[in-house]
Amino acid sequence: DLVRQPYEAGPPDDKHITKLTRVVIQSLACDFDVDTCLSDASTAYKDWMDGIDSIDPDLRQQSYCSAIRSGGWEEWEWALNQYNVSNSASERITLLRAMGCSKEMWILSGYLQMALAEQDIKRQDFRTVVQNVAYSPSGRTLAWNFVREQWDTIFEWFGTSSFTLTSIITAVTE
Repeated sequence: DLVRQPYEAGPPDDKHITKLTRVVIQSLACDFDVDTCLSDASTAYKDWMDGIDSIDPDLRQQSYCSAIRSGGWEEWEWALNQYNVSNSASERITLLRAMGCSKEMWILSGYLQMALAEQDIKRQDFRTVVQNVAYSPSGRTLAWNFVREQWDTIFEWFGTSSFTLTSIITAVTE
């Protein structure tokens, strides 16, 4: 099977290129809703929620995203709680990105509102939230409308930071 062999985890001493290939294949498999990929990601995520963290660090982003996309509020809220307790900047960014993967419009809308209200989401992470909701097929229009409706606040916050403002505008208009 073209996907199965490179998709399955290999030994820890695998070559770097093999590990990178595995990440790309898993990402594509989950993006194209390959059942085994979604099932594996959801199972690993549920195990993590139960206290067994067996998610390969190289596959965390895709695993989190796939589990949240195919899950619901429980998976999304777990990610939010992990974001709030994590001391790792890279883990926090991974979680922020994954929370934007939900298919549930009400969750994505609430996520944007939380970021705006700085409720559980730091202002410094606002751009990441908007970008990742916008990159989600379910959230593209939602993010665009949100930025238009909240433009005055967004401009007040980031108007002097051309990088942040440009990143937000680019994400919602691509």
